[in-house]
Formats: sequence, structure tokens, C-alpha cells
Amino acid sequence: MKKTCFSRRKKSSKIRTIKAGSVQIKVYSGKLKGHSIFTVYWHLGEKSYRKVFADPDKAESYAREQAERLAAGQVNAPTISVTDAQTYREAVRRLGPHDIPLHVVADEYASAVDKLKNAGTLHQAVEFYLRNTRSGCL
Repeated sequence: MKKTCFSRRKKSSKIRTIKAGSVQIKVYSGKLKGHSIFTVYWHLGEKSYRKVFADPDKAESYAREQAERLAAGQVNAPTISVTDAQTYREAVRRLGPHDIPLHVVADEYASAVDKLKNAGTLHQAVEFYLRNTRSGCL
């Protein structure tokens, strides 16, 4: 008979669920090398996280803090620099009257620049087009 690579969880381990709003975080208790351990386990998006504690009160306190942060939407979001934030705000301000999302503008600009292949700037291409369509050349 082959030995399996995993072991079954003993029925004696306890699972506590900490709730805050609609968020639920599990705290598992168990033993590791004869010592009691308490594992806090939660999901953020598709990724799961866990943190191990030796003290049950610290584990429960941490789980409660995490649940409250997640319920309040205080998750670790990517940070941007002040300069990047200012650049974003200026771009959105300049697009204001046109009501076009910034990502659409960036996509169209990149596509136009790719088509020009270093033959000039987008502004020069537009000027050339307008000059030649008004005079009937195109």
C-alpha cells in the first residue's frame, strides 16, 4: 500500500470564524512539533494569505483587525507617486470637455504613433491631413 503525501486534519483542531460586515476570516488551531499554533487565513481577491501565531489572543486580534480593514475597504492598494497623480489629474482635466476615458485616449495615441513610424508627430500628421483635405489633394 502506497503512503500518501498529505495527512488528514485531526477532528480535534478548532476553527474560529471572525466576522466584520460580510468579511469572514478563519483562525485554525493546531499543533506543530508539539506546540500549539494558530493560523489566520483570509482571501483578498483570488489570492489567499495566512499568518501563524503562537498566542491565540494575538491571532484572534489580528484576524479581527484584518476583517475590519477588509470590510472597510482598507486593503493594500498599489501606491503611485505624487508626480504620477498630478500627471493623471492634468490629463483628465485636459480631456474634460471631450468625455473620453484616459485609457482610450492612450490606446488611440499609441496606435497612431505606431502607424506614423517616426515620420513625424501626431500633431504634424493631423496638420498635414487638414491642409491636404481642404485643398482637395486627398
